[in-house]
Amino acid sequence: MPIKVAALNSIYADLYEIVGPENVEKIFRQQRGIQVTFPTHLYDRTKLVPIIRMEAQNYNVRELARMYGYSERWVRRVLKSATDEFKEGD
Repeated sequence: MPIKVAALNSIYADLYEIVGPENVEKIFRQQRGIQVTFPTHLYDRTKLVPIIRMEAQNYNVRELARMYGYSERWVRRVLKSATDEFKEGD
């Protein structure tokens, strides 16, 4: 049976527009009843740390902050902690 878009709950209407009818039905079947909160950042900090450390060779702090949606201050702390860890290893 086709989805009656005009009657959808608002979150499902939004998802319908973003992912299409087939995927909104899949999401509904698998996730219905679950409360979902989307984080304000796309990337997880702990998983991003090693990536930022590697990419610091090719990008400056400002570029990294913009690419990943974190502050320049946070990126600097990540890079400083990597430097501190390196010094402790000597």
